[in-house]
Formats: sequence, structure tokens, C-alpha cells
Amino acid sequence: MDRNALSCFSERFSHMLRYLQITGTDQLVALQKVLRLGSLIGAPSAASHFAFVMEPNPNDGNIHDPQLTLACLESSLAMKPIFS
Repeated sequence: MDRNALSCFSERFSHMLRYLQITGTDQLVALQKVLRLGSLIGAPSAASHFAFVMEPNPNDGNIHDPQLTLACLESSLAMKPIFS
């Protein structure tokens, strides 16, 4: 997935909701969180520190319900909470 497109997901989604005048966005909170996370991962500063790992469903590979994992590739960031 292109990091430039990923970094704009959250903002573009917000613009689309305003343009379509969609109210009652409380049902879209989970989607907004995922888009915000994608935007953070797509930011140039995070490009070398984090990655998304998408794996097929561990129970049944035929079901389209992938497992999405955030991987921290920077060991100093991952270990900071332990030593502080």
C-alpha cells in the first residue's frame, strides 16, 4: 500500500463525511480509529519505525477476515516503556 495515500486516509474520510453531510458518525468510530492509525503509520516520520502486518484468518484461510497487526520496528521505542 502506498504510504502517501495511507497518510491522507483519515483527512479524506473526514472531508467526504462533511461533503456528503453525513450526521450520526458515532457508528463510524471504529472505522475512524483505524483510518487515524493508518494515517499515523503513513506519516514520513513513522515510515521506518512502524509497519502493518496483514495475515489471513488464523482459523480458516478461506474467510476474508484478516488479522491486522501493528509492528514496531524500532527496538528503542518498543523497549522505552519497560525501562522508564
